[in-house]
Amino acid sequence: MSLTYNRSIWRPWYSEFNPFLMPEINGTYSRGNLYLNPNPNDRLYLKFGILKKYFISARYMHTNQDYWTTYVTENGR
Repeated sequence: MSLTYNRSIWRPWYSEFNPFLMPEINGTYSRGNLYLNPNPNDRLYLKFGILKKYFISARYMHTNQDYWTTYVTENGR
């Protein structure tokens, strides 16, 4: 049985800072945000092994900021 905990900081991709309206493949448009902050996250991983052959594992992840869920309509786009 093992238990692992990890705390890290995920930084946004450079494209997420792009302030210009960019078309996506599926017909939608995206625009970045210049004021994004680093995203701290916590990960917990539990693994249980039986006879070194069978394993059961569970993972849990928690983030303090989630900025990918906001959708806005601009000029019909």
